[in-house]
Amino acid sequence: MPCAHHFIHSQTHPDYELCVKCCTYHSMKSLPPESIYGSNYWTHENGRSTLKEQVYNVNEHKENGLTKNEFVLRSIEVQCRKDALELGCAPGILLKHLKEISGFDEVFGIEADPTTENDLRELGERTANLHFGYFPYVTKEWKDKRFDLIIGLDIFEHAHKPFEFLAECARLLKVNGQLLLMGPFREIGEMLEDRFFTPTEHVYIWPRLELTKMLCEVGLTEVKWSKWTGGHDLLSARRR
Repeated sequence: MPCAHHFIHSQTHPDYELCVKCCTYHSMKSLPPESIYGSNYWTHENGRSTLKEQVYNVNEHKENGLTKNEFVLRSIEVQCRKDALELGCAPGILLKHLKEISGFDEVFGIEADPTTENDLRELGERTANLHFGYFPYVTKEWKDKRFDLIIGLDIFEHAHKPFEFLAECARLLKVNGQLLLMGPFREIGEMLEDRFFTPTEHVYIWPRLELTKMLCEVGLTEVKWSKWTGGHDLLSARRR
C-alpha cells in the first residue's frame, strides 16, 4: 500500500497526489461512500444516466467489435461454473449473461444503492441473488472459498480500503477461482486523463506493477492484463 508520507502533490492532475514510492495516485477530494452511493446514484438528478441508459454503455456500445460485457465474458477462464459474484452489479444485465451465456449455476450481485433493486431485478430478469451494502463489509459473514468467479467492473478505483477489498476477494474465491477487475489501471509514468476520473469518487488510481504486488500479497497469482478501450483495462488473477 502507498504510505501517506510518500505522497506529493501531483504535477499532472490538480486533484490528486502521487506516491513517489510506488507511483499510485490518490484523490485529495474523495468523499465517504455513504455520501455518494447511499441512494438514487443512477439518476439524472444526481448528474448520471439511469440504469436503463447504462445498458447501452455495457451491452450495446462496441470497441474493436466487442461490447464491454462481451469482452468480459470472453475473459472468463474457469472450468467449474457453479457460483459467480459481481461486485457493483448495476445495471444488472451482466448478471443475466453470467447465468444464461456463461453457464453459471448461481449468480450473486452486490450493489451499494438499495433504491436500484427493482431495476436490477428487471434488467437481470431475476436471474441473480441480490445483496445491498458496501463491499468488502457486506460479505464478512459469508463462508470462505464460495465462488468460482468474482467480477468487479469500474469499481476498484472507488475502494477506500483497496487491500481489504482484494483480500476479501481472495478469501471468497475457491481454489482455481478467477478474479476479473476492470478499471483505469496504468503503466508507471503514464499520465492521468481527466475524462476518466471523478476525484470525489475515484480514490486510488493504481499502476499495474503495484496492483500486481498487492494481488500476490493476498494470495492471487497468474495476473494477466488486457484492455477493452482507454480507461478500461482488465486484470485477471487466480486463487491458488
